Amino acid sequence: MLEHAPHTGEEIKLGWKDNFSTPLGVIGIQEFLPLMLNEVNKGRLSLEKLVTLTSETPARVFGIYPRKGTIQVGSDADFTLVDMNQEMTLSSKNSYSRSGWTAFDGVRVKGVPTHTIIRGQIVYENGKITGSPGTGKFVPGAATK
Repeated sequence: MLEHAPHTGEEIKLGWKDNFSTPLGVIGIQEFLPLMLNEVNKGRLSLEKLVTLTSETPARVFGIYPRKGTIQVGSDADFTLVDMNQEMTLSSKNSYSRSGWTAFDGVRVKGVPTHTIIRGQIVYENGKITGSPGTGKFVPGAATK
């Protein structure tokens, strides 16, 4: 279970033969939620708006709502618990990314995800990945049916 950055610094230095052989991905997924929770704590964004933007709206766009993007009877039990008062410093040494670094190294945030639950199973708990590889499941959306 790695962050969505499928290339190391060494791979980047070597390059790729063309645009179609370049691995897709972006660094920063691991830091996204703490950075956004920090903005909620600063009053720049409401927690309700953050949930809408990161859960309900993408599920609707990809045609998988209400199976995903909401907590209700009949939906998958996918959600993240957060501690809005907990503080942490983002660090490359704590990176789960294959790249092994973060552009946000040293940034202090207030608001930390503490648990991630996928289909009712805890897969992340207090800074540690507890889920097994292969826990994720492809959910076809409206465009893939």
